[in-house]
Amino acid sequence: MQRLAFRMPLLAALLGFWFLIGSAQDGAARWPAFEAETVAGRAVKLPALLTAPRTVVLVAYSEEQQQDVDRWMAALELKSRNIPWLQVPVLGRTNPFFQNLILTGLRRSLPDKADRERVAVTFVEGDEFRRSLALGGEGRVMHALVVERSGAVALRLDGPHTPEKGARLLAALATP
Repeated sequence: MQRLAFRMPLLAALLGFWFLIGSAQDGAARWPAFEAETVAGRAVKLPALLTAPRTVVLVAYSEEQQQDVDRWMAALELKSRNIPWLQVPVLGRTNPFFQNLILTGLRRSLPDKADRERVAVTFVEGDEFRRSLALGGEGRVMHALVVERSGAVALRLDGPHTPEKGARLLAALATP
């Protein structure tokens, strides 16, 4: 019985330490200062677009992942609920001619001028981008993030929308 009495406080201390370490790691991720261009044609540094206290940021690495981004947008009703959001296609390094071609195509696919300011394309390698945010998935999954104005990442979720993930994201968005 005495062994158990000794182990319980030790276990509680270890769990507390593990929780602090985990919390510090979650709070330590910061939005990278990569150059981007909005589909509207404005060159920006990505953190500069985070003007709300907390913003939903949907990151995709391929055209196929756009369906997942669209599902997140629809399920959370980002536009109709006036939730601050940003889409970030991470497309890899390419020459300026192809960058312009991609941006022109995106511009044609987004008739809403306000939406064009909320889609910021960055032409950096996906591995570099994911490392800067400690994201997994090797580019095979998109990410839904809640990012604070300061650039701190409050929540990271991977993959397609589920009701549980949506609830977690909305809760993180509402947290001051």
